[in-house]
Amino acid sequence: MGLQLLHRDRLYQIEWEETERRLHVTVLADTSEMTEREMRDAFLLSFELADDFKPLSIIQDSYKQTIVFPPEWQNWIAENVYPRWSRAGIKKLAIIYPA
Repeated sequence: MGLQLLHRDRLYQIEWEETERRLHVTVLADTSEMTEREMRDAFLLSFELADDFKPLSIIQDSYKQTIVFPPEWQNWIAENVYPRWSRAGIKKLAIIYPA
């Protein structure tokens, strides 16, 4: 079975791979102008999808990501995202970055 599209907007798309119980997150566009609100909204959506689909892993293709998150965003992610994903049962996270 292929990937099921769950969400798509100007910055990213999220797909579900049922056989592996995996979320695929793909950055679609230049993120240099991404706002903090957009970043948080993306992660809030990921929490909802984690609750709904119960994935075991996430693959995030950030090859097209151009923004470098400032330290305060990184702190918010460390304090909120990773613990929340862990509580949702996500065991593995792979992130693909540009070289």
